[in-house]
Amino acid sequence: MVILQARPSGKGAVRQCQGCQAEFLIYHLTATILCFICYFTHFEENIVTIESSTSIIDLCSDTNYTNHQIPITCRVPKDKINPAPLFSISMDGLIFDVLIGGLNIACSQSQFYPSPNAGVVYQVTCRVVNKITGKTQEQETIITFRKPPLLPPKIIIKGETYQGINALNRITLAAGYTGDMTCRVEGGYSKAHTTQLTCGSLTATGRENVATLTF
Repeated sequence: MVILQARPSGKGAVRQCQGCQAEFLIYHLTATILCFICYFTHFEENIVTIESSTSIIDLCSDTNYTNHQIPITCRVPKDKINPAPLFSISMDGLIFDVLIGGLNIACSQSQFYPSPNAGVVYQVTCRVVNKITGKTQEQETIITFRKPPLLPPKIIIKGETYQGINALNRITLAAGYTGDMTCRVEGGYSKAHTTQLTCGSLTATGRENVATLTF
């Protein structure tokens, strides 16, 4: 059901009127414009969807989930609804936000869930409320947040790669070696941050994950 509401504007005024599906309707009636606004007063059953790129999320992956920001989108399959429905998204009963309805608002609501705990399963609920009828629809999904497995860091010394910290993480310099020696640590979980490079009595402590020693 669609309700058309007539709303006359001022005499001689020229204006654009909000219309169905974001189209603009302009009516000229003897210098008076009549603006029609379409109100969608219901939507179909079982149309609410929850969008998440995966149901299992590694908290340390190099994706949009960095800094533990998990995108969740709640959607109904119409481009525009006037007035827009009310959206709320929750994880295990914690309500994040409500999108206030208005004219020509895209019918979806995205939320970033901050700092989830690893190793737990969250029940995500999307709730959509029709502002006119008050009818509510809900959809649920399950998302698991997990830590990656424990791994040693990879150590690179002068271009040679070693996995893990042990007695083999050494390199022998030829007599009379001059120049720079660099040690880099990459990856691993928990992540290694500090690198120290030693040669005899010489020691270099790097910034972040790289140390360079000059001979």
